Amino acid sequence: MHHKFESFDIDIVQPRRGTVTYELGVGFFALFQDGLLEEGTLTITSDFIIDTSKVKVLFAIVGTVVLTCDRSLEKFDHPINLTKEVNFEFGDESKELDTDFYMLAQKDKVINLAQHIYDFISLEIPIKRLHPRFLSEG
Repeated sequence: MHHKFESFDIDIVQPRRGTVTYELGVGFFALFQDGLLEEGTLTITSDFIIDTSKVKVLFAIVGTVVLTCDRSLEKFDHPINLTKEVNFEFGDESKELDTDFYMLAQKDKVINLAQHIYDFISLEIPIKRLHPRFLSEG
């Protein structure tokens, strides 16, 4: 069965290490309904380690997202440069245990990274979106 986030699936059946790189653009943000972010250009590098009891994914996210200034309504590029780690461990069911820590059901064959990537980018957006020319006003 195909789903709109399928290209962000990582097969977790076999223990292994690997890296997946994604180049994100407008198409990625269009997959999400909330509309907080509409455009940007980002490179995501996901290094993962899968063993028999857990999965660790390290994300490096670099690029820009386009925001609209709250004051002038001009669009501007907001830089994003972050690293995050998400951990999963195998258990009885799939659920979130803590921030960036999840349980996977033993039957799960894949984990999908799209929502994690989107959330990490969203959390980097300032509450007050001001064009850089206003930031010097303090």
